[in-house]
Amino acid sequence: MASYTFTVPGNPARWMVFTRRGKPPPSWHRLQEYKASIIQVVKDTPGVMPLRGRVELTLIFARGTPAKAPKGAEKRLQWQQAHILKRPDLTNYQKAAEDALSGLLFQDDSQVVMVHSGKRYTDEPVGYTYITVAEIEEDR
Repeated sequence: MASYTFTVPGNPARWMVFTRRGKPPPSWHRLQEYKASIIQVVKDTPGVMPLRGRVELTLIFARGTPAKAPKGAEKRLQWQQAHILKRPDLTNYQKAAEDALSGLLFQDDSQVVMVHSGKRYTDEPVGYTYITVAEIEEDR
């Protein structure tokens, strides 16, 4: 069965709805840039073909730790553990990634039948998204 793994540099962005009334908020622009970066990484990888069967998706969303976080290792870890519980929620990260991957790695996000995901902070100022997409056998 086919599988692909990608690492997309940059902080993840949460999925959101923009009703097209007025000017789009900055978070809408961040979402569009994030989806474009996922699409670019996939398109730059040779030999990638959309999967046609059932798909298992693994997503790790790592946010960069801001400069305002404590500098000491123990206090920084405590800060990261406390702040990862705040917004955005994990499902909105997942929806943003699935939207970007739909049509590239699978024909439609309805093919995704299993998801493993998590969010965390990295010690770097800028994060990343780790993506693995695998076609799974019918008897699993």
